[in-house]
This record gives sequence, C-alpha cells and structure tokens, in this order.
Amino acid sequence: MKYSIRKFHPRDAADLARAANHREIADYVRDSFPHPYLFSDAAAFIEEAQNGSAIIRAICSDDVAIGVISLFPGSDLHSRTAELGYFIDPAYRGRGFASRAVRDLVREGFESEGLHRIYAQPLAHNHASRRVLEKAGFVCETIQKNGAYKNGRVVDTCLYALYPE
Repeated sequence: MKYSIRKFHPRDAADLARAANHREIADYVRDSFPHPYLFSDAAAFIEEAQNGSAIIRAICSDDVAIGVISLFPGSDLHSRTAELGYFIDPAYRGRGFASRAVRDLVREGFESEGLHRIYAQPLAHNHASRRVLEKAGFVCETIQKNGAYKNGRVVDTCLYALYPE
C-alpha cells in the first residue's frame, strides 16, 4: 500500500464517505461531524476544503482517500498557530498512515505556512490518537478536566503542542 497526502478532488467523495462512515470515528471528533457520514456530506466537505482557509489533505493509500488531516489557522494574536485534526478509516489503522500524515502536514505548516505552534486537542481516552501525536513529537501540555461534553457525558481532553525546531 502506497501512502500519500494530497489535496482533495471531487472524485474522492465516495471514498471519503466510505472511510468516514464509522461510529468509532464520530465518537472521537467534534459533534458537527455527521454520523452516518453520507456521500453528500463528503461532497460538501470536499467543496469547502477547496475554498476555505484551512489546509486540508486527503490521507491516501494507493491514491484512494482513507482519511483526512487538516490544519485550521488561528487569527489575531493566534495568527501563527493552527489546530491539527485527523481521522483515518479503522480498516487502515496500525499501518503508520496517520503518523506519517501528521509528520508531513506539520512540516508543511512550519515550512510553508510560517506557523510557530501547532496544537491538537484529543479526548483524553483516545489513546491511539494521543500516541500518534507523541510519535510525531507533540508534547502533552495539560489534561483539561471536564474539557468536553461528548456522547452524553463529560470527558477530559488533552492539549498537545509542537513547535518548529
């Protein structure tokens, strides 16, 4: 399986809908992420990704979209920071795709976008995502007690950050 990250194309909508339509993804991302995740959701996301200010890439295996990775830039005092987000189809986990994608997009953010800080806020019980961040060099700055309300319960979140070398 050949790894790559690239910009989304409209033709990726069916693959993205298939990759994203898993309850275990929706359980760990923001509530605005729909479940079930339909073709129409994927098509709208891809259109927004092509026109927005965020840096959004498809995580690919053999040029098939199997996930998403993004950097959402801050504004005003936080104009040189960005929030990192990602997910990957559960069928492709454990193969290094997420770790490589995080390292590659972080490098782009620091080198091409002039960022001075990239952060991520995984749910504290999302140990796999936290491990991906740690493997990429992110440091857990704090655990935010009762930091989120997800699936009907209050949960802790973590604040991870990375700075250019």
